[in-house]
Amino acid sequence: MKHRAVLVYTLLAAAMLTGCGTHRDRTPADSNRNDSVTDDAREMVTDAIREGRELASDAVQNGRELASDAVQNGKDMVSDAAEDVSEAMDKTDSDGAYRTDSDGRVQPDSE
Repeated sequence: MKHRAVLVYTLLAAAMLTGCGTHRDRTPADSNRNDSVTDDAREMVTDAIREGRELASDAVQNGRELASDAVQNGKDMVSDAAEDVSEAMDKTDSDGAYRTDSDGRVQPDSE
């Protein structure tokens, strides 16, 4: 929604700026009206830039949060894998071989 608002503001500002023209024989009333239109267009462009900066800031923050979550998930996966290896090593014979049944499933310690 913010992207559309920025686009609309930018297009309106461009339309207003091109509609002003560059006549040299303007009356003072025309100049005041055109100055007002220019000021309005400038304000709209400034607002669009401000909103664009906010969108970029939000995108950076979301990226940081996603990266942080990915790192934490990676740590959790490595930790879980280490626990699985540790548990599997506890179920080995003294020579390092797993005790398995005829179906290949690891058997619990008999002790």
